[in-house]
Amino acid sequence: MKKVFTLIHLVIISFVIISIYLSILLNLNWLYTLILSISTGLIIIILINIENNINNGLIILTSLIIGLSIRYYPYLLSIPLGVDPIRDVIFEYKVSMLSHIPWNIPRFVDYYKYYPSTQIFPLINSLVTGTDIGYNHYIILSTLFSLGILPIILITRIFSRDDYKAVYIAALLYALIPSISTWGYWVIPMMFSILQGIYSIYLIIIYLERKSGGLISLVLSLFLGITAIMTHAVVGAILIPFYLIIFILYLRSRRYVKSIGLYNLSIILYTLVYWWEIGFYKRYLNNYIRSLTIQVKNLLPKVPKYVSKPYTRSIIIPNIKPQPHYPSIIDIYPDIHPDYYMLPRWIWATLLISIPLILLVYVKIRGKSLNKVLYASLLYGFILSILTVSSLYLHLLWKADRYILSPATIFIIISSAPILIELVKRPRLGHLNTSKIFLSIIIILILIGSLYDPRVSFYTNPIEGDRVTFKYSENIAGIYLIDHYINYKIITDYNLMTSYINYLAIANNKNDVINGIWYGSAIPLLKRVSHSGKWIFLLRKYSIESQYIWDINYKQDPKFLLKLFAEDNLVYSNKENYILCGK
Repeated sequence: MKKVFTLIHLVIISFVIISIYLSILLNLNWLYTLILSISTGLIIIILINIENNINNGLIILTSLIIGLSIRYYPYLLSIPLGVDPIRDVIFEYKVSMLSHIPWNIPRFVDYYKYYPSTQIFPLINSLVTGTDIGYNHYIILSTLFSLGILPIILITRIFSRDDYKAVYIAALLYALIPSISTWGYWVIPMMFSILQGIYSIYLIIIYLERKSGGLISLVLSLFLGITAIMTHAVVGAILIPFYLIIFILYLRSRRYVKSIGLYNLSIILYTLVYWWEIGFYKRYLNNYIRSLTIQVKNLLPKVPKYVSKPYTRSIIIPNIKPQPHYPSIIDIYPDIHPDYYMLPRWIWATLLISIPLILLVYVKIRGKSLNKVLYASLLYGFILSILTVSSLYLHLLWKADRYILSPATIFIIISSAPILIELVKRPRLGHLNTSKIFLSIIIILILIGSLYDPRVSFYTNPIEGDRVTFKYSENIAGIYLIDHYINYKIITDYNLMTSYINYLAIANNKNDVINGIWYGSAIPLLKRVSHSGKWIFLLRKYSIESQYIWDINYKQDPKFLLKLFAEDNLVYSNKENYILCGK
């Protein structure tokens, strides 16, 4: 069986590599996702039914290949990716030009400037190696985030008592699950904070579960917890309640209660002081508390009747009413898209976040006793999961699927894999192993969620409103605009493209002559600048097809696009992108 399993591995790895080139050649991103999901599903289902004789090196190799391929695949088509990473790359260019940390970059998150880890680290590597700043930013950070598989493996080995099936499942889930993998290619400080958090958790587990390591592990864990908070003030702080739960569970332990208590006191005090120093209370926390209070007051009378189910930023809302057709060189009304593109993100997230609740109930029914840290991980994963769903459903927290669910996923992975494997062991003689069926169903749900969750829309949703990368034709149009119209007032159809134009200007050393790159809704800006000098507008056909961008920019005045073309403002077209110029 071991030889067969090894052979299956080689076939699956070959499938993944071949699918990358096939998908790029045929421009079929969904094909890559499908092959990857099926391959991973086969590995996990086979794992459930074989003896525990898996090679440790094979686990690491396969998990890293799958993890890296998910994170590298978008870069084979286009760089840069996403509004946030482009902003960080621009920051790196500025540091390189100025030789100091700039404090006045527009649209840059203020508290990143106090500890710009994900901006400076790739820049140092670029300066040392002489390679491009943009590619360094994406490749270095993607590789670093993929290596989060290693502490996941080490943690799961401790919890599962070296059961390699549990280790393998945990590693594959880290590589594949959307709430982690998405931020592995759309590289942002949040993911680096999560990575530091994983190592902090691993070190405190070493302190509590192993006799060796002692005080050094505890101190290093505290240090990484602190740097996680400095990297991302919100996501890093999510570690604190987990350590408080551990403290509560160890209250009766004379050996650990003082050290864990001092640990919690130190990290809480540091967080409060750091937040004060960087102005986090004044700029972010106070505003959030005020808005949350208003939201709760507005929400309370409605709860007994009906609570609206919100669409998230990246969801395209279907165009229900039939619209008249206007003759033009472009069709100014988007198509109605399939329903599964429109479903709110929290519905897909439920496929993952229901797992802690299911396991807590199942463990109780089976009468299993859990390790304290393992129980804390499962309980905290469950709490964060409920908080994610309620926040998205009730509009209580902005981007809860990012700031809560992604850190929650780590706790779910490190607690679920050992418990899942423990539950399928030792079936009663002569009876069907219902636990294996149960586990198989959970794995299938995870894979469905991974395949269709809008967060991996880069692979599966061709008309996603929050697309993170660019088509080749859009790159060409952007370069043409920068080469010919850099002195104009520049307007684009959405922030992603605006950030890209900004990036192109700086990367081509034209940042000093930019008259103005405008942010916001296209129509109001066009109406403002049309009476005040030269303007240039980059319009993508994609932004017309996307109901999301259509609603932001053109729904209020759809005839405005026809007016632009009717007045003969078109100076460039490649059939997918149009550049319109105000003379």
